Amino acid sequence: MKISKAIIISTIILGLAMVASSIIISYTVISGRKLEEKRETESYLLTDEDAAKYINMPLKSFQRMMNNEEDIRNAPILSYELYEFMPCVKIQGKRYYNKENIDKWLNYAIEHNRDIK
Repeated sequence: MKISKAIIISTIILGLAMVASSIIISYTVISGRKLEEKRETESYLLTDEDAAKYINMPLKSFQRMMNNEEDIRNAPILSYELYEFMPCVKIQGKRYYNKENIDKWLNYAIEHNRDIK
């Protein structure tokens, strides 16, 4: 009888351990999925405010710079280099930016000793 009680108790403990470990694993998987979903739902495009924060520039200065670049870009210039101006897209009158393109624009500015104003 002692052996059978020990087997029953150890089986119950083993079963509880398996249930507890599966609960822990499922929470880990669920939280991992939520993190992936959060990354996927993070905005691919940045607003003026987001882009200004990204490059650590005051919003008003950033908007002034972008307005100046837009004026130059719209002038009848024959050509300009791809990252001479910060790439953006306008959607319903608002500018949006991509982080990768901002990084390339910054690298271009560094390589060409450009003074960003």
